[in-house]
Amino acid sequence: MKNVTKLSLDLSALEDDASALNNDFEHQTTYQLPEEQGSLKGVFLKTSHDMVLYRGDYTFNQEAIGPEYVFGKTDIAFAEDTFMANILIGGMMRSEDLAHHNQQDENEQKYTFGGEMSYFRHLREFEQEIYFETSKKVVNSALTIPISSMKLLIGEENTDNLLSFLDISALSDVSVQKIPMRITQILHAAVNPHLTGSMKQLYCQAKALEYLCELVELMEKREMNSLYFDIGEPLITDIHDNLIDHVGRLPTMAELAEQYGVPARTLNAKFQKQYGLTINQYITRVRLNKAHEIVRNSDVVLKVIAAKLGYSHVNHFITAFKREFGYPPGSLRK
Repeated sequence: MKNVTKLSLDLSALEDDASALNNDFEHQTTYQLPEEQGSLKGVFLKTSHDMVLYRGDYTFNQEAIGPEYVFGKTDIAFAEDTFMANILIGGMMRSEDLAHHNQQDENEQKYTFGGEMSYFRHLREFEQEIYFETSKKVVNSALTIPISSMKLLIGEENTDNLLSFLDISALSDVSVQKIPMRITQILHAAVNPHLTGSMKQLYCQAKALEYLCELVELMEKREMNSLYFDIGEPLITDIHDNLIDHVGRLPTMAELAEQYGVPARTLNAKFQKQYGLTINQYITRVRLNKAHEIVRNSDVVLKVIAAKLGYSHVNHFITAFKREFGYPPGSLRK
């Protein structure tokens, strides 16, 4: 398993590393959790083309640990750009990025998913803190595969289009997308506890490929359906005006797609055609230009300006401002 170069699962007394994955087809992990709180068990399975599947079966005693459980830190590094899908049945999971990825808002580094909402990532390495809603029984499944392997297995065009469809075209992109449960269940079934040996490995690989192919088919169907949407200039103008007047954190592309009933990729493409930039790029630029005027012409403290523009911390506002204009906002007042 040459692709995984680092794997650290920091759960109290547990620390794991990539060597087990590199040496074994199947690697079992039992997380150390007090018996009265529940039990957490996981298994990593690797197949050809550097694909790795994970299944975690977690049982929580909500009375003992409350409504939310802090799983701990996960630190993973890969040898090359990698696609990740992570899904949950039976509860909800929140992932909070610990590294800065030049995002506008700290809230955009927090992702909650479960059920029909699946988590996708285009990554080389990442560090995150994981929290679980402590439902009695939670099943967590994940797939990682190098982008180069995806291109070999499902084709370069399908891979590029799928990454775009999932809003993770660029390295470090993250998104939470609504995926039908019939597709999600395929990935959950990939790790079959009743099979052994080479049959288990072949079954895992077949299920992973079936999952990817179903995602491609879903993409094609939604793209076909989008042709029937009447997405003209009035709708895009309405979205534009609502976002310009919006105070606080901007909605994500997934939230906008849900609100307007239009695929996120189609919304972004139509908006970019009309305004020359993607939705996030355009609104961020407008907000920063507005902030520039406020900073230059008033004594309003930066913390207040940052909060009104949707930044959860003034330092994120200062970073974005400097990235846009080449100098920090404080320099305008010196």
